Amino acid sequence: MNKNQSIFREYIDLENKVLSKVDFESIDKIIRLINKVWVKDGFIASAGNGGSGLNATNIVADWGKILNNPGSKPLKTICFNDNIAALSAYSNDFSYEEVFSKQVENYLTSRDLFICFSGSGSSPNIINALSKCNELGVETIAFLGYDGGKAIDLTDNSLLVPSFDMQIVENIHLRIVHFIMKILCDKSLFTE
Repeated sequence: MNKNQSIFREYIDLENKVLSKVDFESIDKIIRLINKVWVKDGFIASAGNGGSGLNATNIVADWGKILNNPGSKPLKTICFNDNIAALSAYSNDFSYEEVFSKQVENYLTSRDLFICFSGSGSSPNIINALSKCNELGVETIAFLGYDGGKAIDLTDNSLLVPSFDMQIVENIHLRIVHFIMKILCDKSLFTE
């Protein structure tokens, strides 16, 4: 085994060790909440920065498309970091710290759900969006890393990946949202 292979194996072992520390009861609770919003025809909005923003985009692409199978009720989704014009307008006219909270204010109601992804849990635009959700009665899910940052105390439901390695946090978040999609797609796997 060469050095790169050894490093890769160590990385995978570390990622799996961190994954084993994730609270699977939280995942079950999140699945039930997403299903509740879906059944009630609510809207799911997501947001994140950088790689976490790509995870927020991924759930919209996956859940909005794959869960919209023939005979299935569509899941209404939007990702607040995907509209470049809106991001730049809110940044320019207000501040980057408000790019998500302003969209929460414009689009979401108390029957909807906001899902954010933040490795640190301390990004000001995520904190402000969660605060705005709390003000408006919008239920929230936060996929977090590190120690959860400020976001862990502002969200209704959190999924904490207990690692200070950003790439491992983002990888595990993506693995979990793919798992959630599989459960929601196959109702035979879903337990009420």
